Amino acid sequence: MKNLVKLRAAKERTAQGCYIIEGELELSRALAAGVKLRELFVCPEHWRDTASANQLVAEAEKRQAKVSEATREVFAKISLREGPDGLLGVADLSSHTLDALTLPDRPLVVVVEKIEKPGNLGALIRTAEAVGAHALIACDPVADFENPQVIRNSRGLVFALSCVAAEQAQVDAFLAEHGIRVAATTPDTDLAHWDADLTGPLAVMAGAEHDGLSDYWLHRAEIKIRIPMQGQADSLNVNTAAAIVLFEALRQRT
Repeated sequence: MKNLVKLRAAKERTAQGCYIIEGELELSRALAAGVKLRELFVCPEHWRDTASANQLVAEAEKRQAKVSEATREVFAKISLREGPDGLLGVADLSSHTLDALTLPDRPLVVVVEKIEKPGNLGALIRTAEAVGAHALIACDPVADFENPQVIRNSRGLVFALSCVAAEQAQVDAFLAEHGIRVAATTPDTDLAHWDADLTGPLAVMAGAEHDGLSDYWLHRAEIKIRIPMQGQADSLNVNTAAAIVLFEALRQRT
């Protein structure tokens, strides 16, 4: 139990080579993506759908995961959620490198720079998957993909989307090598996002919550666009801004 609690910290996930996946939906998507599950903790008292929970347990056992039943009291201590559904797994860490990323001829990629809040990273992954993006690249990441809040806020879609992490120079070289243009939002342009050509190989940038996109990427961007606003607000939540641009890109591509 102590090791499970320790896995809430990124350094412990790295040290132990594993991480927590909680929730039936998240675990189902992880297994569908081929994630290697070491152990599955179950508390049938919390199950909401016995049939589907049993099906997930059977699939985990089929893949050689150890299944351990926990009491309600024990599960409350290892769970990260209020109102848990009685399913919590421990999975092997996997690699998230640019080298393993393959893209189609006209890719749509989301690049997030120094996103600090795991909830925001999870939401960005969910948005990226919703528009059919081919990958999400975390540039100089702060939050890791295995953070429980990333997994939860992405609704387990972190397992469905190709998510990789790299440093700025690596990301820049990768985009240049694949002929992917960079699109960045800035108030210092008159080009609205709906007037920009977002149909080709494209990387939509999303900057850090407090500081926004770095000067490096603002200068690097081939496509500088603004999101028109009429109220008093002078900025948007990072996921909201990314979603507006990404859904415009989807509209143009379909």
